Amino acid sequence: MGSSIKLITFNWITYAVGIFFLYALFSMMYLQQYYTRHMPQTEQIESGRVVPIEVNYGKIVYVTDLEKKKIDTSYYIFFGACILVVSTLCARYFVVRRVGL
Repeated sequence: MGSSIKLITFNWITYAVGIFFLYALFSMMYLQQYYTRHMPQTEQIESGRVVPIEVNYGKIVYVTDLEKKKIDTSYYIFFGACILVVSTLCARYFVVRRVGL
């Protein structure tokens, strides 16, 4: 009885990690596309867009410090989601397959 509850809980954790991964992936892709289409390709000092960043395979656009922090944060969240997916898959393999939960 106890092992079936642990397996159900483990399945929910796996689904939650998968949903978090998809959220991180799509938010990073959305910001990349948005910045590619809507941010200037030359410096705009009057609007404060003077920080160059590289988006979509080498295209340079200029953003504000806050906009740069947003896209950097999306990269960090995506990287963390990748680590969570790998660790969940490893745990699923070693715990469920080997121990027999």
